[in-house]
Amino acid sequence: MKVAVIVPRPKQQDLSIWRSARPATQLSIELFSPSYADDTPHARKIRTVGLKGEHAVWTFYPTAGRTFREFDVLHIQSEPWALSVVWAVAVGLPVVAHVADNIYWHGSQFEIRARRAALRYVLPRLAGLASWNPTGLRLAHQAGLPRTTPTLIAPADVTSLRDSNLVLERVRQDGRRHVVFVGRLAPEKGPDVLLEACSLSKSRQDIVLTMLGDGPLRQTLVRRAQELDVELRCPGTLSRDQVSRVLATQDVAVVPSRALASVAEQFSRFAVEAMAAGLPTIVAAVGDVPWVVGNAGLVVPPESPTSLAEALDSLLHDDDERTRRSKLSLSRAREFSPAAVADKLDMFWQEVAAWSRR
Repeated sequence: MKVAVIVPRPKQQDLSIWRSARPATQLSIELFSPSYADDTPHARKIRTVGLKGEHAVWTFYPTAGRTFREFDVLHIQSEPWALSVVWAVAVGLPVVAHVADNIYWHGSQFEIRARRAALRYVLPRLAGLASWNPTGLRLAHQAGLPRTTPTLIAPADVTSLRDSNLVLERVRQDGRRHVVFVGRLAPEKGPDVLLEACSLSKSRQDIVLTMLGDGPLRQTLVRRAQELDVELRCPGTLSRDQVSRVLATQDVAVVPSRALASVAEQFSRFAVEAMAAGLPTIVAAVGDVPWVVGNAGLVVPPESPTSLAEALDSLLHDDDERTRRSKLSLSRAREFSPAAVADKLDMFWQEVAAWSRR
């Protein structure tokens, strides 16, 4: 059985899942990337017509009918209303769309109408649908995906997790409590909520708050930290290896997102990376992040510095609970390792191929 996987922006993501999808069965997997994408090892180029970059959803592959006829499954890492998906379905290919969106009806009225029209055409004709999160799958069913269509909940891009036997009891020579956030310093990510929570914590004088990333709120956060007398470290955007080294020195990770009208956390790679580092993780009840952490994390109401401060104190002052949560984090993170997700994809593709031949 042969599977073609189209990765629209290979330069911007970890391809470990697709490289790990090497089952013991007779499954052959080939990666493709759009013609405008940077050179990527292990990926063939497919001719692309339309917009690119952030607007890649409005591209299609005019040679898809010829290029992908030999494959049993065409897995396109894009939303079901993307022109690439519409085009591939229209030429009669067995298509799987791999969706990330957990808010369908956003944007202008024109965009919403175009999205609805595309979904009405595509969803009944898909050979399968994969979603980064449970909400994306639920929305697809509400929009017309038949219940009989094969589905899978799995991310398309997770960091290669280090096989680490981490020391769960982290020794601090400075005696401080280290709290970390990684992400864009922007309103939807809620770093300001985390900063306020640290100022309300009983451990305020002992907390060192590290925020890795950049964005429009950076200078505001630095000034506010000085006003609140919270020690804030903002080194900017770091490489993945540098982030891993920082996470190994922390006590607690926080994903303090807030929900906006057109933005809700779809997955949170940071939550997975933090759990893989053995960190107890606190998340706001926004989007699908609570599902990502499962029973390993603490979930607090969004935009509630008081609730977040209480959750921080419950971990920072209880070594046993922190150790218990660390073990749960490591266990949960393994479910998102490239090998684990690849195994799910292998079984899913077998189901899709059988379903499309019915």
